[in-house]
Amino acid sequence: DGVAGIPADYATAVIDNTLSLLATITTTDELIEAWEKE
Repeated sequence: DGVAGIPADYATAVIDNTLSLLATITTTDELIEAWEKE
């Protein structure tokens, strides 16, 4: 899944203050790296 928001500062605030409480926040590269280790 991905997230987008306008303005960008609002999207960043939502990720930092809401989504991080509900889910693991990561990058695509970090996710692929974790999959490759298994």
